[in-house]
Amino acid sequence: MDVSRGPVNTGGGMEEGLQETLLQEAKEDQRERKDSMYGEELAVQYWDIFSGAGKSRWPPDIFAHNNVKIANDGGIADVKKLIYPVQYFYAALMLGFFVANAYMITRADLEAIWPNIWGQEEENELKLLNSQHEARRKFLLTRAILKSGLGWTWLPLIDHHLSKLVPLLEFSVMYYQIFQVFRYSYCALRARHIYKEHTEFQKWIHVVHIYWDLLPQMASFSAMRLLYYVTPSVLGTEGYVCGYLVMNRMASANNPWEKLKAILPLLWYLFTRTVAFIIGFDAFLVKYRMATPYIDAVSFDSTSVITSLVFLFQLLGVVNLNWFVRSRLFIFMFAGEEGNLDHQEQARIKVFQCLLAREIYRVHGLVKGTIIMCGFDDYDFQMLVLDPREKKN
Repeated sequence: MDVSRGPVNTGGGMEEGLQETLLQEAKEDQRERKDSMYGEELAVQYWDIFSGAGKSRWPPDIFAHNNVKIANDGGIADVKKLIYPVQYFYAALMLGFFVANAYMITRADLEAIWPNIWGQEEENELKLLNSQHEARRKFLLTRAILKSGLGWTWLPLIDHHLSKLVPLLEFSVMYYQIFQVFRYSYCALRARHIYKEHTEFQKWIHVVHIYWDLLPQMASFSAMRLLYYVTPSVLGTEGYVCGYLVMNRMASANNPWEKLKAILPLLWYLFTRTVAFIIGFDAFLVKYRMATPYIDAVSFDSTSVITSLVFLFQLLGVVNLNWFVRSRLFIFMFAGEEGNLDHQEQARIKVFQCLLAREIYRVHGLVKGTIIMCGFDDYDFQMLVLDPREKKN
């Protein structure tokens, strides 16, 4: 190892140089030993370093061990790092799932709403009609609620079409979202002519909605997705945020009318989550019954395999991990120590997303920028917001 540092000094200078060299060699030896250690051995060594025992400092500087810090600009200056080979695969995967899911939902839902729409053979048409007749006799939560609320007098008038409600709702919502993609695209392209003020912000907020809200949602969309909002982790997190905002509004209310307006978001939250559970639960029952004939098929055929895989993918997509992880990351980055997102912090999140989208397209152009927007995930977010401590701004 070359340890020379200019002219050779004598006395104290030479002794200091020798100590520095020995210290550097000790660090390299320690690094080599750490590279060869795994699991419990490495954990024990780190315990000795950070636990406060012996010469280790307390409280521990454990988050500084990797020599990184949070970038004050949210990583916007580092968007040039976001284009890499796997990003193309992620973007193609998301768009491919969107097209496949839209096709399968269209075909299955229209088949459930209008039998023989695809010109099935007589035998298949008879099976489909029998299965729909059987479905009308099976349990649905919506049917039970309507039965208790309307009684037997009115139920037969709607019961005949009740089993078609979930496919019709799913089909309508999916194509409404597709319409929203085209509408937001038009608004983003024509923002200068449509909006009189804040045209730049309006342009990029529409771009953010397209690539980070609508397209990922439609890639695994189904009516069962409503169950996402009543999963315990999501229900608890969103309920806490809603309750926190309502408490702040109640504290600043000066009269009964303002207090009533302050509590309305909580009532809306409870109502929408109840509806989401009812419709989502019935959607699961209907989708499962629709997929059962293909899952129980005796012979191998492509339709049975594709239908079963689509049902499995929609079932796995009920809990959208990208949504949940992204919301938790934003709470971590913007909500402070208490983890409470107020209206100002929610507004800053929107501005951050708009600035990031604008910088992505400015640096990478239309084609590569679109690829990055389609494939952007929590790993890209982490790469942007963490910087080396010695980095100079």
